[in-house]
Amino acid sequence: VRTAFPEDQTGMYARASLFGRGLVMFTIPLASVMFPKIVRSVALAHGTNVLMQALGATALLGGLIATVGTAGALLVPPFLEFALAPDSPVSASIRQFLMQQKDQILLISHLAPWCLWCMLPLPLSNVLINNLMARQRFGPVPWLVLIALCYAVALFFFGHSMVGVLQILGSFNVTLLLVLVAFTSDLSRLRRFVHAWLRRSPAQTKEE
Repeated sequence: VRTAFPEDQTGMYARASLFGRGLVMFTIPLASVMFPKIVRSVALAHGTNVLMQALGATALLGGLIATVGTAGALLVPPFLEFALAPDSPVSASIRQFLMQQKDQILLISHLAPWCLWCMLPLPLSNVLINNLMARQRFGPVPWLVLIALCYAVALFFFGHSMVGVLQILGSFNVTLLLVLVAFTSDLSRLRRFVHAWLRRSPAQTKEE
C-alpha cells in the first residue's frame, strides 16, 4: 500500500486497518485455547466438539465487533454534520479540529467497515488451520502458499484504490476459508469418486 499510494492516503488506510487488526487480535486467542485440547483428544482417540465451539465463538465475537464497528462508522457523517452546524453545542475548539480533519475522518469511517468485514474470515481460517495442524493434516499447505502468491499478484495488478485493496483482501480471505473448510470436511466420498473416474480406461469412456 505504501508503495502504490501517496503518504497521506496510506496514513488513513493504516488508521482504518486498526479496526480490522483489532477484530483479529480479539478473536485469535480462541484458536490458541482450542489447539492443545484437540491435540489431547487426538492423542487419546477421543471425539471432541471444541472445533465447532471455537468456530461458533469466533464467528459470534467477530460478527459482533464488525457489526458494532460498521454501525459506529455509519454514525460518523451525521455526527459531523451535527457537530459542525452553526447552532451546535460543541465547543469552538472541537469544531475547529473536526473541520480541519473532516475529510480524513470521513475517509476512515468509509474504510473501517471494509476493513472489519474483509478481515472477519481470517480468524475463522486461523481456527481451521490450528485444527488441521493439531491433527497433523498438512494437505492444505501448498494451497495456502498458492493463495498467498495469487494475492500478491492480484494486489500488484488490481489494487488501484483503497477499497479495491480491501476487496482483494476480503476475496482471498474468503477463498482461504473455503479451502480450509474443504480440507476440514469429510471429503473421502468425493475423493473416491474422482479417483474412480480418473482411473477409467479410454475404452470404457468410448463405450459410454
